[in-house]
Amino acid sequence: MSNPEIITQIEGIPELTVELVEGGLRLKHRLEQIIERTKSLDARIMIDAEQTYMQPAIDYFTVELMRKHNQGVAYIYNTYQCYLKTTPNTVTLDARDAISRGYTLGVKLVRGAYLVEETARAARLNYTNPVQDSKEDTDQAYHDMLDVLLELVSRDHCFMLAGSHNEVTVRYLMSRLQYLHLDTGSERVVFGQLYGLCDPTTFQLSSNGYTVFKAIAWGPVEAVLPFLARRAQENTGMLGSTTRNLIC
Repeated sequence: MSNPEIITQIEGIPELTVELVEGGLRLKHRLEQIIERTKSLDARIMIDAEQTYMQPAIDYFTVELMRKHNQGVAYIYNTYQCYLKTTPNTVTLDARDAISRGYTLGVKLVRGAYLVEETARAARLNYTNPVQDSKEDTDQAYHDMLDVLLELVSRDHCFMLAGSHNEVTVRYLMSRLQYLHLDTGSERVVFGQLYGLCDPTTFQLSSNGYTVFKAIAWGPVEAVLPFLARRAQENTGMLGSTTRNLIC
């Protein structure tokens, strides 16, 4: 290598140095240790999604781990945000990769939480806004992705967690599971919601035999409150049910 300090350089992109590459390798090694421990406990890892400018790196590591470890069972789930216009294409490409390489795609499907930040960044840096044009478009994309992923589930290519507090979405997924005669208690399709939000919906799902995971926001207040605010923003349909929670 002519310059040991630089692996490659592309115009407009910061130099990829040996130090950065070594950091990536250390990260991969640590992730492998976590995955091996996860498998020994028969647990699951759901890797969260972030802003678009860092998501490609997250996708790269997550898909590499799924290829190696998701054999018949999804130990690792990647998160797909339906408020991004590129998500349908990303899901399609990852599904094709899983089918062609013979591994199980693990999907956590959400609407997304960085709408304001992504829109503002696109305007500031003068590039096309990656966010859907309306909430209705996001809702439609979410339901479209549910249909695509349920088809993969029915063919044993996918495990899915549907993360949503939107009651219309919850009812839609319940109806699709019944229509496709998919096992409502199977790990292959589960629901995910935040603890303390939409609890009546959670209890109803559970009482009808569906598997529901409740996530607990844990950490310092300055970190937890913005997280909860983003969750409220991504699922405005949640607000009505929150009012009912308080009334009950």
